Amino acid sequence: MAVPVNGPARFYTPAGTLSCPPARRRGGIAIVSSHIVSLVDSMSRHKSPEEVEQERSQVLGPQLGPLFHALHDEFAWLQMKWQEYRKLFAHTRERVELLNQTARTFFWILQDVLWKDVLLHLARLVDASSTGRKTNLTIQALPASIADPTLAADVERLVGEAVARCDFAKDWRNRSLAHNDLNLRLDRATQPLEGVSREHVETALKAVADVLNRIELHYFKVATDFSRVVLTDDAESLVFHLGVAVKAEERERRERRERWSPRERPSQE
Repeated sequence: MAVPVNGPARFYTPAGTLSCPPARRRGGIAIVSSHIVSLVDSMSRHKSPEEVEQERSQVLGPQLGPLFHALHDEFAWLQMKWQEYRKLFAHTRERVELLNQTARTFFWILQDVLWKDVLLHLARLVDASSTGRKTNLTIQALPASIADPTLAADVERLVGEAVARCDFAKDWRNRSLAHNDLNLRLDRATQPLEGVSREHVETALKAVADVLNRIELHYFKVATDFSRVVLTDDAESLVFHLGVAVKAEERERRERRERWSPRERPSQE
């Protein structure tokens, strides 16, 4: 299946192209990902994570290929978590009421954990390419790995924009999530944390996607719609079963009330 975009680029939607550690493959993950047009025999043939990684390394080279592939997967994993967050907590008021009705405390904790994890993941993706003697998996390492100077300059510009869009996540990571700023925690006079909302996250995600898709469009003439992650046994499944359980419980209570209604109780005379 293909969705046309500007020019010759297309978004392809094969299953099974997300290369993740084993723990992340549980639940039937399939990412809407790109294929290399010249290497695809048939769009009905889904490529394995190993095949996709090999193809990217062949086309992008031994330096850029593995780096791009790892970043692509990391970003797809981030998008998957964000999508699940939105399904649960940014869908409808009725859905939030259902979560509160069934397990208010648990879903409050889950919302907090998912939200903070998304911010941490964003901050990692735009970190400096090295911290001391250690190198980092980050989009900031991409420009130096690109041989084409024109493309490298364009990617560097997009990386700069993405880093700026993620400033809020880095601020929260540095002073609240990965570290506890003492003045902030004790409500002393200090620079407040940057304001953050779902819109901030969406804008930051788009900026990072623009970096990766700029490279993919240049080399493969295809791009990835990261917002369309296909999952099984996801948050929608959870919400469905919660709804079924709530209706079953309400039906049981109604039947119990009807069984013990005054007109049906045995006479005491």
